[in-house]
Amino acid sequence: MGALPGRFTAYQACLVTGITYRQLDYWAREGLAIPATPAQGSGSRRRYDYDDLIRLRVARELADIHCLRAAAPLLPEIGKASTDQILVGGRRGTWELRPLSQAATALVEQEGGVMTHVLVLGRAIADVGSSLLEYMAPV
Repeated sequence: MGALPGRFTAYQACLVTGITYRQLDYWAREGLAIPATPAQGSGSRRRYDYDDLIRLRVARELADIHCLRAAAPLLPEIGKASTDQILVGGRRGTWELRPLSQAATALVEQEGGVMTHVLVLGRAIADVGSSLLEYMAPV
């Protein structure tokens, strides 16, 4: 297997994260998915780095549960160093990033059904890693 590229095209980012190009393009226009290397005019291409791929994968999960806009302010804080973190979402649309070790605390604090979602970021990171290995595997 060859070395992973440092930057990924929009097409490669879509393959790895499981989102459509149309979705990626819309998120980029809306400022929800800002690439590491933005397009610099006509004919140039935006490029995504590994942390961007992780954020896109998390954004996809958030979009699937209709919470992307509410949690979007936390996306820039998410990256490969987030393996031991969780995103906790409440019924009122509030989201926070917490250490995985506080998962039980988050459940207790949100007792009474206020907490609606918990996303384990390590899983999203692992999904991106295995998709990259699959994508980069020799044919």
